[in-house]
Amino acid sequence: MSSSVQIVLNTLSLVALLMMIGYLSVKSNLIQDEHLPGISKFIVIILLPMAIFNMVVNGEAQWIDYMKALPYFGMVCLVYLVLYLLGKWISKLLKLSGKRSDVFRMFMIFGNIGFFGIPLITGLFPGSLSYLHLTQHNIIDALVMWTVGVMILTHHLNKRSFSATVKHMINPTMGALILGLIIMGLGIQMPSLPNLIVKGLAEALKTISLVYMGMLLATIDVRPLLKEKSIYVLILVKMFLIPIVIYVFASFFLVDQSAVTMALLFGTPGMVLVSILAALYDSDKTYAAGVVFMTTVAALITLPLLVSIFSYLQPVLK
Repeated sequence: MSSSVQIVLNTLSLVALLMMIGYLSVKSNLIQDEHLPGISKFIVIILLPMAIFNMVVNGEAQWIDYMKALPYFGMVCLVYLVLYLLGKWISKLLKLSGKRSDVFRMFMIFGNIGFFGIPLITGLFPGSLSYLHLTQHNIIDALVMWTVGVMILTHHLNKRSFSATVKHMINPTMGALILGLIIMGLGIQMPSLPNLIVKGLAEALKTISLVYMGMLLATIDVRPLLKEKSIYVLILVKMFLIPIVIYVFASFFLVDQSAVTMALLFGTPGMVLVSILAALYDSDKTYAAGVVFMTTVAALITLPLLVSIFSYLQPVLK
């Protein structure tokens, strides 16, 4: 069994077990349905900002490293723009509307980098370059999520004014990101006790968010979504075709490791946070949960297949 398949299998097993814990906690009435909104707020307001802050402040990369890797940074920004436009276009082709269209567009942009991208990339390419690119990607991901992403997910609300949009963008995660960048830029060392708390809460994000995802699945019926063609389009386009195009394009400008890293990160399954935010902002949480579930299962096939294709294309493109 190849290393990529083993990494994806291990990750998928962990994801399944954590979601099962959440699922059973609701089905056994250990957690009540009415507790879920409070848990989602705790994730978004406390855990997520700590994870972003920890990533920037405790990362090994410095400003000079980011400057040297600007081509990768710029190309990732370009891909996010293309995915934003592509999501709008495909959503219209599929005749999606309202909240479902908003959620579909979100999943066209955002993937589960934390649980799938990080272990896959660090497993395939252990070294400082991988961690630099992962940090760069996560910073851009957070910026896009809490600006453009929030605008998309609150599209259905009757608060379309500029001030309302800005209000949604001013949140703990954006504050944590900006503060983290300032501290990193100034070279300030975090005191040991606060830093220990930050790291602990940051580590808890992955586990608790997946347990919450299992809780959410226990409250809805995702079986009708098995016939939802937009999810299969999402799997084919976002998790397979787009990564191949990214790899071929990026290979002309970046070293192969950077091109593979970028392509695989954009090919990861649906981001759990999108489902959490869909519930928080009263969007289509049922559809969002179904997308996360189905794309996560599909990743068992698509991610190892992508690694195999990139290995085949590498000598052809050189």
